[in-house]
Amino acid sequence: MKKRKISIPVIDLFAGPGGLSEGFSRFSSFKGSEVDFRIRLSIEKNPIAKRTLQLRSFVRQFPEDELPEVYYNYIRCTDKKDKEKLLKVLQGFPEWQRADHEAWEAELGKIAPEILHKRIHEALNGASHWVLLGGPPCQVYSNVGRARHLGPGHEIRSIKDEKDRKAKLEKKQKKFYDDVRHDLYRDYLKVVAIHQPDVFVMENVRDILTAKLPLKNGDGKSKEYVFDRILRDLRNPWAALEEEGVEGNWWKYGAGTSHGYKIHSFVMPAIVPGEHERSEYLIKCEKFGIPQTRHRVILLGIRDNIASVPFTIKEKKDQVSLKSMIGNLPPLRSGRSHSR
Repeated sequence: MKKRKISIPVIDLFAGPGGLSEGFSRFSSFKGSEVDFRIRLSIEKNPIAKRTLQLRSFVRQFPEDELPEVYYNYIRCTDKKDKEKLLKVLQGFPEWQRADHEAWEAELGKIAPEILHKRIHEALNGASHWVLLGGPPCQVYSNVGRARHLGPGHEIRSIKDEKDRKAKLEKKQKKFYDDVRHDLYRDYLKVVAIHQPDVFVMENVRDILTAKLPLKNGDGKSKEYVFDRILRDLRNPWAALEEEGVEGNWWKYGAGTSHGYKIHSFVMPAIVPGEHERSEYLIKCEKFGIPQTRHRVILLGIRDNIASVPFTIKEKKDQVSLKSMIGNLPPLRSGRSHSR
C-alpha cells in the first residue's frame, strides 16, 4: 500500500532564484520520502530572480511527464518577440497565476510589516509544522566587500594631508558600519520570532565567520564577531528584538508563542546539542559529493520544544569531479551571438 505523503510548507526569504527551496522541493522525488516539502511563498526583490522562481513554481505544479509543450517552447525560444507570445500563452494557465502569487517580488525591510506577516500567515494556511529558508544578503560580510569598504582605496591614499586622509577614511568606515545590510538578517529574525517555524535553514558566505562590527551601545572602538551576534539573536529571537520591538499589527498573524532555538551544524555533531565552534558551521561542498569548492555557512535551527538532534552529513571518501557529473551532456548553446 502506497504511503500517504506528509506535506510540509516552506517559506523562502531573500530567495534569490530559489537554490535552497529547489533542493527542498525535490527531496521527496529524489529520496522516495513520504515527506513532501511544498514551497508556499518565496520573497525576492530582484525581478530576474523572481521570474526564475515563478517558472519553477509553475513546473512543480505538474507531474514531470505532463508539462505543457508551450513550457518547453518557451525555455528553448531565443527570439524576443516569439518568447513574449509564448509567455502570454503561459499566463493563460491557472498554474501560472498561482506561481505568480507564490513568487513575490518584494524587498524585505521595505514591505509594510503587517502586509508581510499576513502573506506568510496566509501561505502557511494553519499548518502545524513548517520550514523557513533564507540567505540574507551577504556582500558586506565578504572579504572583498570589507576590503573595498574599509580600506583607503586609491582616492583616499592620494590625499596628501594626513589629517584629511584619516578623516576621510574614518568617514568611509563609519558609512560601512552603518550600512543597513548588516542588519538585514534581523528581518529574517523577526519572521522566526513571530511565526515560530519548527525548523529554519539560514545560509551565508564563509567570511561572515570572521567579520566584526562595533558593539551595540559600546564606545565605537570595541568590536564583536557578527556571527556571534547572529547566533545569539537566533537562539533567543524575542529577547533580541525586545529593545527595538516589532512594528505593525503582526500579532494578528503570529504564532502566539515565544520559543527559542538550538542552532545545529549540518556537518559536525555537538557535545552539547546546538553548541558549536564558529568553524563547525562551515560546509566545504567538495567534501560532500558536490563538484565545486564552494564554502558556505549554513545554520540549522530547531525550535527548543522539539526534542530532536539531527543527523550530520557524512563526508565522501573521494571528491566528485565536474566532468563525471556533466561530461556526457550534449553541447549547450546560449542562443546568442556577438551580432544580437
